[in-house]
Amino acid sequence: MLAGPRPRTAALVERFAELDVATATVAPGGRQTLPLVALAEAGVRVGLGEDGQRDSWSPYGNADMLDRTWQLAFTHGFRADALSLV
Repeated sequence: MLAGPRPRTAALVERFAELDVATATVAPGGRQTLPLVALAEAGVRVGLGEDGQRDSWSPYGNADMLDRTWQLAFTHGFRADALSLV
């Protein structure tokens, strides 16, 4: 089971939900990420995007959203049988 967010993060997630604030991620690998499960459970809309299509700091981007979705699932440990947020 995925751990819940820290108290300050939980308060921000709750506030985002109250204010109907949407957020987005590019699913960065190996860095601190958004608390996606907590956001989804609170009803916060979360988008997934792509940046870094062959730029100076990330020359191996491919603009493939399916690949980006895989990276998001891999980074967060999501499994089809463990998470149903849709």
